[in-house]
Amino acid sequence: MKKNLLSALAAIFALEKFATAQLADGTEIQYEGDLAPGTMVTVTVDGAQVPAPEGEHPLGGDMNGKSIVVDATGTILEVKDTVAAAAEGMSAEEQAFVAQVAEKFNAFKKEQADLKKSHNDLVEKFNKVVDEVNKSKAEKNKFQRAEKVNHTSKLA
Repeated sequence: MKKNLLSALAAIFALEKFATAQLADGTEIQYEGDLAPGTMVTVTVDGAQVPAPEGEHPLGGDMNGKSIVVDATGTILEVKDTVAAAAEGMSAEEQAFVAQVAEKFNAFKKEQADLKKSHNDLVEKFNKVVDEVNKSKAEKNKFQRAEKVNHTSKLA
């Protein structure tokens, strides 16, 4: 019975596949289906999913060079390809060069994001070690005070 219920729940949640993307400012957005006009976009605020704010939002990460225009309900009105718009009027050679630079820049940004995550992980681990050292010092001090009390009571 429990196994069937769990399987049914898993199937329900498996149907709700939300994709994620990153805005240029680092905010993660969620959407279902394609990132296209008519798609609802949400962000997480205080643990709750809310519609993305109205306005134009440049995308980051793999979608760098694109932006979405969102209405007050969080629905995408337009997807703009800023790289393609900028490439109009360039020769094929110039477009290839821009594409190479954009690819290297995106790789650099990903590496930077990975390094930032590693840095944050190390800071978290360091803070845990500092907390443990401080706890050990407090325990040692408590033990030393108790030991002093025992020695003074034996002398009396």
